[in-house]
Amino acid sequence: MTNSRREPTVIEGTPEEIAAVVNRLPVDRYHAEITCVTGMSPTKDYLAEAIQRATSRTAAEIQAAREEIFAQSPEPTPIPPGKTLDDMVMGKWPGDESDEEIRAALEELS
Repeated sequence: MTNSRREPTVIEGTPEEIAAVVNRLPVDRYHAEITCVTGMSPTKDYLAEAIQRATSRTAAEIQAAREEIFAQSPEPTPIPPGKTLDDMVMGKWPGDESDEEIRAALEELS
């Protein structure tokens, strides 16, 4: 997060889940507070608050958030002339999943 002060982001999960989120953040300075919530009933409904903040944004706030996301996103790699997206992706998965397994997983997500 690069510019002015922002609303705090609250994440909850196992250390591994939290680390996965933190490891995707851009290089910057952050402040974190860690609380074990096992057995505690939350005093705040963070999800409801986040939904309220998201649904009450103005069009200008939504546009500013989109612009910030696009500014932080790398440029897409162009597809070479004579190639298709299928040519660039199919058969090139980094793991040992088959194209069919990937396709099935993507269809399940959509």
